[in-house]
Amino acid sequence: GSSKMKPKSGKAEGNVPNRPKYNKKEQKSATKRKFGNVQKRWKEEDKEIKDISTKYKSLKRGSCEKFADFPLSSKTQQGLELSKFVIPTEIQRETIGLGIKGHDILGAAKTGSGKTLAFVIPVLECLWRQKWSSNDGLGALIISPTRELAYQTFEVLRKVG
Repeated sequence: GSSKMKPKSGKAEGNVPNRPKYNKKEQKSATKRKFGNVQKRWKEEDKEIKDISTKYKSLKRGSCEKFADFPLSSKTQQGLELSKFVIPTEIQRETIGLGIKGHDILGAAKTGSGKTLAFVIPVLECLWRQKWSSNDGLGALIISPTRELAYQTFEVLRKVG
C-alpha cells in the first residue's frame, strides 16, 4: 500500500538566520530621507529649467559655435558629449536655437548634414522642461516618411536622449 506522511512538528532543520524585527520608525525615516532626496533633485532641476529658459531670450540664430554654447539641459549636453557631438553643422547652428524657443522649423540640407539631430534636440529639451517621464505616456510623435529615417531618428534619440 500507500503510506501516509505525517507532518513533522517542531523546529525546521538547519540554521535559519534570525531576521531583525521590523522597526516602523526606521522605515519611516528611510522613506523620509529618500523622498527628501527626490524633492532636493526636483528643486535643483526646477532651478536648471528656469536658468536655461531665461537664456533662450538672448540666443541669437547661428551664434553657437559648439554644442556646449547652446542653452541645453545637462542631460542633453551629457548625451551630446558621450556621442562625440562637439561642433554643430550649419543646419544645426541655424535651427536648434529656433526649435528650443518653440518655433516651427522647415529645413533642407544634404544627406548627412545633421538634420535629424537638429530636430531631435528641441524635442528632448521640450520634454525635459515639461518634466516628462515614460510614466506620462506619449511625449512626442515623430513621423518619418521611410523606415530607414525612422530608424535613424530612433538611433539619434537613443544616443543623445
